[in-house]
Amino acid sequence: MPETSTRQRIIAAASRLFAERGYAKTSVADIQTAVGLTGGSGALYKHFRSKEELLRAVVDEHVAHYQTEKTLPFAASGEVGGPDGDVPAVLERLGRVVLARLDLSVENIRITFRELDQFPELLEILHARLMRPLYAEVADWLAQQAAAGRVPAVDAQATSAVLVGSLTYYPIYRVLLGEPEAGVDQDRFLKAWVAVGTAALTA
Repeated sequence: MPETSTRQRIIAAASRLFAERGYAKTSVADIQTAVGLTGGSGALYKHFRSKEELLRAVVDEHVAHYQTEKTLPFAASGEVGGPDGDVPAVLERLGRVVLARLDLSVENIRITFRELDQFPELLEILHARLMRPLYAEVADWLAQQAAAGRVPAVDAQATSAVLVGSLTYYPIYRVLLGEPEAGVDQDRFLKAWVAVGTAALTA
């Protein structure tokens, strides 16, 4: 396994500290110390021109990891299920993949919801490269199902927003507020989400 570069170690430390303490409360010296660099040396600036550029690198790293792993968005991997996909099976796969991805993204969730309102251009990266493709792929699948007569005609974009929005809200609630929504564990939530989605789409 190749040795992790200093740049990558800085990104990883910054991601963790930004999530734990917040962007404003994390100093360059804090990040340098976490990586094993001398706190006041300014060594970080050999790799990043500013702390804001480092935040951009943290966001890019999260996005690149999602896309490389092909677990999100589905648009990058073509794995939603296609026009012949069985509705409950596709919904369960969608739910499991998205929830699993978000389970591994606690730092990213915290940074996104606590910090990125200060940096709208970085928030737009997450929307454009992660969320919009996912919503679009689910909407396309819904439209294919309706065209094939497997589900009633629906507003595919709005229905995708309901399905994906309710799914992603569960882990976001848990990360930001410290407990699962209504005390329901993830397996129970997913089972109910699939059941409700299937009932709505096959009624």
